[in-house]
Amino acid sequence: HPSPNTQPTTYFTEIAIGDSILTPATIPATVTDASASVPRTSSVALHHDDRLLRITFFTGNLVSANRVTYAYRLIGLSDKWIYTEDNYASFFSLAPGNYTLEVKASDEDGEWGEVSRLSISVAPPFYLSIWMISVYVILLAVAFFLAFRYLRQRQKNSMEEEKRKIEQGQQVQLSEMKLRFLTNI
Repeated sequence: HPSPNTQPTTYFTEIAIGDSILTPATIPATVTDASASVPRTSSVALHHDDRLLRITFFTGNLVSANRVTYAYRLIGLSDKWIYTEDNYASFFSLAPGNYTLEVKASDEDGEWGEVSRLSISVAPPFYLSIWMISVYVILLAVAFFLAFRYLRQRQKNSMEEEKRKIEQGQQVQLSEMKLRFLTNI
């Protein structure tokens, strides 16, 4: 165990998503080194519908484990440190985005150790993914284009109708003038 002059180092000992406990074999290789032990894991990815995330941590000091105080914060959610005697942190229904869990521990003398970090990424639902947002933007642009084209065509048709009425009125006036001219002769 650590010597009395050593500041405690915090390790992540368990990561649970809902009822599933992540082990090195179940942590996706694209997110972290799948051969690493959970204490060395530096990141974890969640789906948008993962409701409960529980992360357990430990200093490795079995002798004075009940005298350790932990502090943690989830950057991206809050910058405020939460102090606890419990060796875990639970988070419910995290919004899509990227977070960093920071955990530190103090020994019985109140000396705080180095901060351990775990990156947490929560993927958005498919309808809010970058691809779907691109599709929405394209559809919106097409809708604006079609609406603009429709209104322009409508205005053009209205102007042509107005022009036709004016020409027809001029034809009627011309015919009346010819008729008057001939009747006056």
